[in-house]
Amino acid sequence: MSLPTSKINIGTKAVSPVDVCVRDLSVHVKLEVDIRSYVQDVFLQRKSTHSKSSSKTILDTVSVDMPAGSLTAILGSSGSGKTTLLNAIAHRTPSKSMDVSGSIVFNQGGQLKDVRSAYVVQDDILLPKLTIRETLRYAADLRLPSRSTQQEREDVVESTILELGLKECADTKIGTSANSQCSGGEKRRTSIGVQLLSDPSVLFCDEPTTGMCPHSTSAQLTFDTGVDAHSAFQIVQMLKNLATSGRTVIISIHAPRSEIWSLLDRVVLLSKGSSLYCGPAKGAASYFKDIRHEIPPFVNPAEFLVDLAAIDCRSAKAEEFTLSRLEMLKTAWKSKEISELSSEEKTTSPFLEHSQIHGVGFRRQLLVMTIRTIKTTFRDPMGMAGCILQSTIMALVYGWIFFKLSTNEAGIRSREGAIYVALYQSYLMLMLEVYRLTVDIRLFDMERSDGVVGVPAFLLGRRMAKVLEDLPVPIIFSLIFYFMVGLRRDAASFGIFLAVSVASQYSAVTLGCLCVALSRDFAVSTLIANLIFTIQFLSCGWVVQAEQLPVYLRWLRWIVSCHVD
Repeated sequence: MSLPTSKINIGTKAVSPVDVCVRDLSVHVKLEVDIRSYVQDVFLQRKSTHSKSSSKTILDTVSVDMPAGSLTAILGSSGSGKTTLLNAIAHRTPSKSMDVSGSIVFNQGGQLKDVRSAYVVQDDILLPKLTIRETLRYAADLRLPSRSTQQEREDVVESTILELGLKECADTKIGTSANSQCSGGEKRRTSIGVQLLSDPSVLFCDEPTTGMCPHSTSAQLTFDTGVDAHSAFQIVQMLKNLATSGRTVIISIHAPRSEIWSLLDRVVLLSKGSSLYCGPAKGAASYFKDIRHEIPPFVNPAEFLVDLAAIDCRSAKAEEFTLSRLEMLKTAWKSKEISELSSEEKTTSPFLEHSQIHGVGFRRQLLVMTIRTIKTTFRDPMGMAGCILQSTIMALVYGWIFFKLSTNEAGIRSREGAIYVALYQSYLMLMLEVYRLTVDIRLFDMERSDGVVGVPAFLLGRRMAKVLEDLPVPIIFSLIFYFMVGLRRDAASFGIFLAVSVASQYSAVTLGCLCVALSRDFAVSTLIANLIFTIQFLSCGWVVQAEQLPVYLRWLRWIVSCHVD
């Protein structure tokens, strides 16, 4: 029996209100020891300025209240701690490198795992081959409860499209940064819509009006934002509507325009990790006027406050002046904060580690991953054609070089070389898979952090979808190369050659997964792949006989699939 659609609501429908209370939140990051400086200190017998216990303060006893139904903006210049505060409240700080202390309470003693929350990252990590509607449909399949029907999920997607103002572009492909078919604002609203499908009571947004535009050369993902002033206003207006419907919306923002400032309910002004003001946006002008920093008329309050909280490093005198001003502002706010909180009982709740939401089951995850990857693969015909064309060309080149080898002693030696270069074909697929994975893994990392996709579903779904590439490539290569070289013409021998080629193909893509798992960086992962592949080929028996290897290296031959006795 399916649930009524009214029980799976998002947007302007009623949500469970959640108050967020932060008290004395501090974040300290452990500094890495500079090996070069440490060695110099040792050799020069200088007193080292580095210690294993040294740390840097990112946030210093920040306290703020964020009531339900409010839109709270965290302001400050670059390096002020905006994103760190947002991540700390959302429990997304890495516990190994950061020491977090203080109290973060949801609804007077609740934990983050007790409320429905969602986090919109700064980058728009979307599949460019999908339309906006398809993107939201797959997100709904992963985020909405397993008991929901397909029709119910469709209804939720359509209501989300209407609420986000994406009706006109719903069937437009998202596109890449080089060939963008959707605007930056439409991509940003799509990213927010993906998170809204989980129906959160608390919504975190990291720089929703700016984002990052790193260079993207991939046809798989796009990270382009490029939000203009008008689109930025529309995005914050949409977030304001979400807050009006009962959600607690918390955003970090650099310098909003004056129209955006008028939409904010509450403001947190940070400077070098310390709070200079935490309260209603409408009360900021009167507060700073009382401490002799009146906002001039016809000046954007947000820009004035960010400039007030910034440090001028252009000269020693200017830096000294701004630092003394910041100390005065911190002291003034701390005294006001103490007076306001003196009558309140402070909540002492330990800092809670990040808890993931419970996604759908493995079967649906695998189904969504497979179908989505198949669709994006078919919509990238150049990628599929490139793999097949590459295997065809390499088979023809190798086959021409080793064409119709004789059966004499020289021919036998040449056959060994021919089989060696045939297995080297898997190296090209290894490099291709590493490149693709370093791009595709960004979306998986985001979905996994949201708790909607697991590792087994991602890997199995990917390989099931890529079977249209994984099998044709070695089959085409074997059919051309085997008979051009003139190897033994019987079904059993060809079957063994084909089986080894397919096994080498899957060994290569599996090794690619391992390399990307060790490092998300393409340069580092390719370095690891080349190192492992070189060791494999040198120890598998093709270059040097396994019996001639040192005893302590012979075990390496068993880690490859192309071992020859």
